[in-house]
Amino acid sequence: MSRRRARPPSRDRRRRATAQAVRWGHPADEAADAGNSLFVTFELSPSGSGTAVQMTEVGFRERGWEIAVLEREYNSHIEGWELFLPRLVAYAAKVGAGR
Repeated sequence: MSRRRARPPSRDRRRRATAQAVRWGHPADEAADAGNSLFVTFELSPSGSGTAVQMTEVGFRERGWEIAVLEREYNSHIEGWELFLPRLVAYAAKVGAGR
């Protein structure tokens, strides 16, 4: 997994959006690039008294998979994100409570 910041963090995170990005799913012996990995971005922006998270994952077509594999992988990722993204709310509350 390789990480990179998609946009520099704001000095006042309560007022401006920030983003983080990661490439993942590439073979362990290869550097991540557009042809061998998926690209995920997490954009965080203020929303009322909390934070809105927008997650995007791209790169499925660029992997060169046959259509059946592409559909299986895509659907598997949808299921995974639907399971794990809602857990961010509880995790953020737990981490935020320690401040």
